[in-house]
Order: sequence, then C-alpha cells, then structure tokens
Amino acid sequence: MLVLKINRETAFPTFSDGLTQCTGLNIDNLAARFFPTLPPSEQHWENAIMTVEDALAPFSEAARSEQVLRIEAGSLQNLAANRKIFRASVEQISQQLSRYGRAAELAENAEIYAEFLIVREFLHHMDFSGAEWADSK
Repeated sequence: MLVLKINRETAFPTFSDGLTQCTGLNIDNLAARFFPTLPPSEQHWENAIMTVEDALAPFSEAARSEQVLRIEAGSLQNLAANRKIFRASVEQISQQLSRYGRAAELAENAEIYAEFLIVREFLHHMDFSGAEWADSK
C-alpha cells in the first residue's frame, strides 16, 4: 500500500517497502505563491499545476507498481464518501476550479486549494482510479 501524507510542511509518499520520500511541496509556500487571491487566476492555476506535476514526476514509476493508495490529508476529508475518493470526482472538482475559480466542495482557502491540487495531480499522474482515505495523524 502506498500512503500519501499531506501536512503543512510537505507531502510525502511512503511506499509498501517502507521507503518514504519527500516531494518538496510545502502547502504554505504553494498557497502564497499560486493562490495569493481567490479565486486564482488562470495563470496562477496553470503554474501551480506545472509545479506540482514536476515535484511528483520522480515518484511516478514507483507509484504505478502499488496496488492501493491511501491518502492522509485531514483538510479534504469531506471529499471522501465512505472513506473513498475517486479520481473522476476529483477531476470534476478540478474542472470547476479551472473554469470558475471555485468549487462548492472546497472551502475557499488557499491552503486547501494547494492540498487539493497535490491530491489531484497524484491521482491523475500516478494513474490511481481512487484512494482510501485516512485521518491525518
């Protein structure tokens, strides 16, 4: 099982072999840099996506060998119905954010937008159809 834990300091995956890696993504820095105003501009949103994609790219191959993804990110708990989150639902929310700058499922908060973007890009680029949800510890 691959566990993606997101907290204020960083987002880091722990692989089934016990190896934990740091993505270098910091929620506060992402929020300040890309979401200085809400809703974010299209340019800020696109730049945030590229930054997160680049930070997660080194984990792509290792993540694809994992069967199950568990996410620990307490601020987004409301997105998980019955402790499951599906990529299709996350993609719908992402489309709302990119088109309208906000989504009813997310509080209009820069840190939550940053956390959501990490989850979205991880599901999308690591090719998980969904994930189990766990409380942040």
